[in-house]
Amino acid sequence: MTASPLATFFVWRSRFDEAKKAAGVSFQFRDLRAKAATDTGDLAHSQKLLGHRNREMTEHYVRQRVGERVQPLR
Repeated sequence: MTASPLATFFVWRSRFDEAKKAAGVSFQFRDLRAKAATDTGDLAHSQKLLGHRNREMTEHYVRQRVGERVQPLR
C-alpha cells in the first residue's frame, strides 16, 4: 500500500519544520525555489531553472533575494 500524496506532503512538511527549528531559521518552504535561482549567479540559467518564459518574471524572483551566503552546518 502506498502513501497518499497528502500524507507524503505532511511527512516532508514536518521534517522541514523540524530542520528549521533545529537550525534556528525562519522561512517558508516556497522560498527555496527563489533562493536556488538567486544562487546560480546567472540570470539566463535561473530563468531556465524556474521555467519562466520571460526574463522579467525571473528578475522579479531574483532581485530581492540576494542575501548572505552560508555554508551547511554539516
